[in-house]
Amino acid sequence: MGIIYSTVFSRIFVISKISIVKNSNAVAETAILPYLERLRGKNILFVNLDGFADEIIQTFKNEILFVKIKKSYPNEIIAQVEEYPLALNLWVFSPEKNQKFILNQIGYAVFENTENKTLPKLTVNLPKALTPKTVLIDKEKMMEITDAFRKFIEIFGIKVV
Repeated sequence: MGIIYSTVFSRIFVISKISIVKNSNAVAETAILPYLERLRGKNILFVNLDGFADEIIQTFKNEILFVKIKKSYPNEIIAQVEEYPLALNLWVFSPEKNQKFILNQIGYAVFENTENKTLPKLTVNLPKALTPKTVLIDKEKMMEITDAFRKFIEIFGIKVV
């Protein structure tokens, strides 16, 4: 009887801590946390984690590649979040304005008005400015562009900027 009480009614197994482990910072932890906060206060032994990862991935489908949510006994939930890798600096020159974007692996503009010096840079002239936080280059074209940069570096041994 004591074991049942300590398992079902005890506060020991009540989720009180939620941790997020990420590989990048395209999506703020504060944006992911509300999806997991619904678990706080529930008994970790009986909570069903199915669907939480899918909901996060669906919401941030252009930024997040993979989410794994696991229980850490006695009272913690840990979400491991893997974002699409950053792949390219895109500089856009248009009559309206000049823009800088950092695109991820699928061509989504993760960051605006900044650059990552470790990534190759693609400069384009366009008739109008682009919309931030959208897919600017489709996934297949991104693969072709990043492969071309990679092959150039392999062949010539110099970095593309």
